[in-house]
Amino acid sequence: MMTWTAPPASPAPPPFLPPPSPLEWRDGVAVSPWLRSVLHPRRGGIVTPVRPLAGVEEAWAGLRRGVWSEDRAIGERGYASRVWELVTSSSADERAVGLRLLDPVPRVGTAAEDRGLVEACRSRFEYLSGPAHEWLADFLVAAHGLVEGCRRILGGLHVELPYVGVGVFGRLRQLLVLADEPTYAQARDAVLEVRDRLAARHTGGLRADLFWVTSFLLPLGPLAGDAERRAHAAALRYMVEFGHGDAHACGLAAGDLGTLERFLAANQRRVRWEFFGTSGGRIYLASILEIAGAAAGPVLAGMKPAYPFEDHAHHNGVWCSLLAHIDDDAARDALRREREAGHIWATLGPLADLASFEPGTDPSTVTPVPEGIPRDYVPPAAAHPVWLAPLVASSAAAALVASSAAALVASPAAAAPLVASPAAAALVVEPVLRWRDEEREAAERQSTHEDGVQWDGVPISRCDTAQVTAWLEHREHWALPTTLPMLALAPLWTHERLIALGFEQHHYWIRHLMPLLLLRHGTGHVAPLLAAFADPRSVEPALQAAQPVGHVSLTAPVVQAFAGKKLRRLARSWLLRHPAHAAAGAVALWSSTPTDASVARVLRYLDAQGQRPLLLAQAGALAGVVGGSLASDLTALLDQDPGVAAKLPAYVTASPLPPLVASTAAIGGTGAGTGADAAVRTSVDADAGAAVRTGADADGRTGADADGRTGADADG
Repeated sequence: MMTWTAPPASPAPPPFLPPPSPLEWRDGVAVSPWLRSVLHPRRGGIVTPVRPLAGVEEAWAGLRRGVWSEDRAIGERGYASRVWELVTSSSADERAVGLRLLDPVPRVGTAAEDRGLVEACRSRFEYLSGPAHEWLADFLVAAHGLVEGCRRILGGLHVELPYVGVGVFGRLRQLLVLADEPTYAQARDAVLEVRDRLAARHTGGLRADLFWVTSFLLPLGPLAGDAERRAHAAALRYMVEFGHGDAHACGLAAGDLGTLERFLAANQRRVRWEFFGTSGGRIYLASILEIAGAAAGPVLAGMKPAYPFEDHAHHNGVWCSLLAHIDDDAARDALRREREAGHIWATLGPLADLASFEPGTDPSTVTPVPEGIPRDYVPPAAAHPVWLAPLVASSAAAALVASSAAALVASPAAAAPLVASPAAAALVVEPVLRWRDEEREAAERQSTHEDGVQWDGVPISRCDTAQVTAWLEHREHWALPTTLPMLALAPLWTHERLIALGFEQHHYWIRHLMPLLLLRHGTGHVAPLLAAFADPRSVEPALQAAQPVGHVSLTAPVVQAFAGKKLRRLARSWLLRHPAHAAAGAVALWSSTPTDASVARVLRYLDAQGQRPLLLAQAGALAGVVGGSLASDLTALLDQDPGVAAKLPAYVTASPLPPLVASTAAIGGTGAGTGADAAVRTSVDADAGAAVRTGADADGRTGADADGRTGADADG
């Protein structure tokens, strides 16, 4: 079996240093080093820097480093290794691709093996722009020749292209440009043959991408013939507005100025960001300058990016960079207006200065390319059940008195052998299932499709014993967690080993398959139900599935649910249906964490439901093992008033209020007030108070004092 250690790394291929090229003018377009670097080459067009075809060893080394660069970049975002996902797959074809990528020695594969390699790279390793796909094309072409390489690469088009990029087909177009005329003719015929064969079974966006990428590989140009023009016309049938259908921006690099007009018309002349799309750092729109020359100036002059990208530095920078290369009045006027407006993207240097022009890829969206070094295998995270029981390891049985009887044990399969403590033997609460008729009927209706779990393309329910054993040993070797469909479809003799691996939870299966497992296998399959509470999205369906299950270990998640509001109804229902298990679990939790308010709340609720005898019996049994006065402490807790004393206002104190003091300001003067003055003021205050009384007291008396006397003085 394979180890979990990272395989050896491949050496880095030598960097490609393009030869210097002079600035020249062609059809009213300044062919600068920058323009050459952003062009997708075409036969008979502007000479662009293209790396020569590598050998098999160099191409395989570059492919492996590119794949591991992608894999590390994906891992930095928190996702699992996709190379190791291939190695640990239940499909033989995917495992073969994974093992091939682990091997630093190149191997020339069959058509089926290479198609699997292309499909794996396109579907799993298109996170970064180009490091893997550029070398993938080199490897297949170097191993089989250009004609067969085109067949195998285009034959691997099983998923749609990226929204803007073309991946491996960008490098394949370069290799077609490098080929001599006879080889190109054969490769062109092979591409068209594969397109027609795949078009018979592809539909929707995948079929449209097939025609777009065929035209991209065989673009219009000075040396294009009828075959290329027919291929481009077939692709134009899928012309629609960007973002609303099957159009792909790579068509801009396949056609001419008329193609650009078609794209603009389909988008109502609104210049979306896709017009400035790139693949591998090369700009599709730049190809219009190559094939149309200065005639592209008036069209490009009106292609300022539209809302919401009218102020986007990169897209405007690409637009102005292209305008700066065109000898046309309309292009110069558009560029001048941008400069007069003070936009930084219009401040360009000499045409020979590459640094003053916008790069082909938006720097703000570029993901740093990590070093292509393989990494060790890390098994997927598995959820294990947390058991609540008065259990201890057999080696620690003598120390039971000095510890709490309630032990939280994760994954009993991975722990030491467990034995019941004397407290458990005294008051054993056996797990039970109490089904209601509607719950049983709902569980009996649940099922899962047999194709949900397969081994080498065969449903696990139809595999023989040898195949099931190989599948099980494969999962144990790579520590792959178990899913609920596996427990529903695999033979019963595998379940103990599957449960020991832990679980990969999903709230859908907890809701729609957990009751069926409990109905089939009883309380022996409580483990996946307990493990489900580790997933926040699975808590509610797990509580619903737990309603007929009486098990002490379920008390802990029920206590947490009872403390909140959203799930309190389900928690209360379980407590009422399984009071004996709830009492045993709650007392065990309370003995470990006596200050936990959530546990105390459940204990008081059970006491209010008449379950105090059960609670005291469990406390007495625990006290007989660990000592102390658990029963009396629990009784004091239950008798304690849980209410919170009302907070009194600050002015209500033990000391009396200070006496009233007459004001020192005299009425109508500045001297001290006399007794007569105080009497006058008292009379005035009384009259003012009477004037503001409400209509309910319009007769000058309160309802409780309608006869002019207070209630306390009603008898005179």
